[in-house]
Amino acid sequence: MIDQLKAEYPIETLCEGLDCPRRSYDYQPSASADSPAGAAIERILGRWPFSGYRRVTAQLKREGLPINRTAVRRVRGHLGQRGPVGQVKAPLTTQSTHSLPRFPHLIQGRAATRPDEIGVADITYLPLGRRFI
Repeated sequence: MIDQLKAEYPIETLCEGLDCPRRSYDYQPSASADSPAGAAIERILGRWPFSGYRRVTAQLKREGLPINRTAVRRVRGHLGQRGPVGQVKAPLTTQSTHSLPRFPHLIQGRAATRPDEIGVADITYLPLGRRFI
């Protein structure tokens, strides 16, 4: 409506009459998912999918694209790539709180008297994406 009437009336008067802040009328977003910056962010996230907004911003600045971290976070949100806020918890690999019986510690307090008398094993968790195998 303001665009239709701005030829006849000053924009400040129209914004005041329609209870619309002038700043909201003048606002133009700096980057969106459809802009060249959005395409560059999507390209970087395609190459490094687990990069946060700080690394993406640094990579864009290395490539000569002037963009700030707020715009990168906004575009990542539009792309559905918004990361968790705060510290990322370490994945839970061992579940000690179960009702199953535990095996006894058979070598505790025992000394080996000859080679290969006591054998031990360990479980190694390999990261696969966001899970462990």
